[in-house]
Amino acid sequence: MNQQIIDYFILYAVPLTTVGLGLIMGWVFKKFIHHRIKRLTEKTQWKGDDVIFEAIESHIVLWFFLVALNIASTDIPFLNTDYQNYLSKIIISILILSITLAASKVGVGLLNYWAEKQGTNLPSTTIFVNLARIVIVSVGVLVILQSLGISITPLLTALGVGGLAVSLALKDTLSDFFAGLHILLSQKVKPGDFVELDTGYMGYIQNITWRHTTLMERTNNVVTVPNAKISAAIVKKLR
Repeated sequence: MNQQIIDYFILYAVPLTTVGLGLIMGWVFKKFIHHRIKRLTEKTQWKGDDVIFEAIESHIVLWFFLVALNIASTDIPFLNTDYQNYLSKIIISILILSITLAASKVGVGLLNYWAEKQGTNLPSTTIFVNLARIVIVSVGVLVILQSLGISITPLLTALGVGGLAVSLALKDTLSDFFAGLHILLSQKVKPGDFVELDTGYMGYIQNITWRHTTLMERTNNVVTVPNAKISAAIVKKLR
């Protein structure tokens, strides 16, 4: 019985040790190396590095663990080559997903930092934040599919054909979306402005989303106006 336990221990010692070392290295890197680098970046004038290090902080241990687990998977005794390959693909997909989420957080953070530095109100709007997230996550999903061995060429072709049909079906929605982009980029109105529309509505611009713009009237009533209407409307900014 004791010999059997020893045999099992020897058999699984290498993969377990590899995973354990990965967790320890991840913890040490996060606790000491990353923490010290982060403290140094806080002293720099460019705050973008703070955004980057803060975004990846919660993912560091997971990244080390997944890399160690991927290495250890080749030494798991009861897994044949095919299952090892499947497990490796799953681990790599999770790693790419985690990196994608961190990249999304970095992208949104840098966008907000740039907008704040430029003195604009883009951080107060959800349209650019959502657009940045959609683009980054979409790229991440395509990379995951490619890593799983799924050809993305037919998918992109199908999306192109399907996108044409969807664009026709969602013509009004897309019109509002691009109108929202136009409003934000042209600075026709922005969150915080007190405006009066040619329709008679008057209030403070609260937010500009991908579909509509919300106004808060002085009576605390919230008015929702499609972006296309705002883009085409005669707008009076009140001081």
